[in-house]
Formats: sequence, structure tokens, C-alpha cells
Amino acid sequence: MKENIKRDNYIIIKSNEINNYISIKITTSPINHKIKKSEPYKFSGRGTRIIIFVKNKPVIAIHHSVFPSLKTLSQEIKEPIDRYEYTQKKFFTNTIFRRLTSNLIIWTENNYNTRLIDHKIGFPLLKELRNVGETKFQIILQQEILKTYASSTFKVKEFLKCEGYLEFIGDFF
Repeated sequence: MKENIKRDNYIIIKSNEINNYISIKITTSPINHKIKKSEPYKFSGRGTRIIIFVKNKPVIAIHHSVFPSLKTLSQEIKEPIDRYEYTQKKFFTNTIFRRLTSNLIIWTENNYNTRLIDHKIGFPLLKELRNVGETKFQIILQQEILKTYASSTFKVKEFLKCEGYLEFIGDFF
């Protein structure tokens, strides 16, 4: 784990490598940070973010107060279960970072099964992994889209349609 590494437009507070492709970092913006309009992960404003990278390219930026899938986590932290969770309540971003890191590790160990992670995290990561160039990620993405679309809720099906994931099904078939 690396700590306090300064980049061009943000400071990395913590960093974990999930595998050869995926890494996760807690970053913060310097006070005098000028926002670049071309940043793909919409790093707007100041503050702490958790960013998931694929091959050092930012894919998902999570600000814990606005990311909807983390609402249940914030409710759990409001009522701490044990002493460790109670002390972590003060460090909400660190708790999210720790849990998201463990979820990503489990997700990768289980062949990128999107049922083990939120669809708003899993599918964008698989889409970016597909662009890495390995055929296995193209196949995994297609299988996960088909499996999820066949057995998911209306909300998840709409997500797959609106974000254009259904277009990836015909690549090999």
C-alpha cells in the first residue's frame, strides 16, 4: 500500500493494487486545483474521492455522499456493529475504501461475477478491461451482460440498455 503520492492534479492518500489490471486509490484535490474539462472521470470540485483505475486509467470516481450504492454502507456505519466499526465511523472514506477493496478482490477471484459487486461498478470496469485487449475480458463481459439481463431487475436492465452494454453482445456471436 502506497500513501501520500502527489500527482499532477490530485494527491493519492492510499493505494491498493487489486491485480495486474485494477487498482483503487483514495485521492484528494489540492486547494488551488484547477479542473480540467477533459478529465474522463469528472473530478469536479475539491474533496476526497475513491477512484478505481484500470491500467492507470481512471474509470470510476466515487464520492461517498453521492454514490447511490453506498447508502446501505453509510446506514451500517451509523449503527456500528463492533468496536472496530465504531472507530472506523470517524473515517468513513477509509471504511468504504477497505470494503470496496475487499469486494473487488472477491470479484476478481470469482471470475468477475457481476452479482458480487454493484452493477454500476462491475460493468464499467469490465467494459474498460475489455479494452485492455485480452479476449477473456471480451468473453466475460458478454457472458455477464447476457446472464444479468436474463435474470435481473428492471432497473439493472435499464442500466444495461441506457449505457449501451447490449451492443457488446454481438461482437463474437
